[in-house]
Amino acid sequence: MQAEIAATDGWPLAAVLLYS
Repeated sequence: MQAEIAATDGWPLAAVLLYS
């Protein structure tokens, strides 16, 4: 899933941190 997130753009990283 990380690959998809990284491929999306970069904003997902912030979402991941929030979800974490």
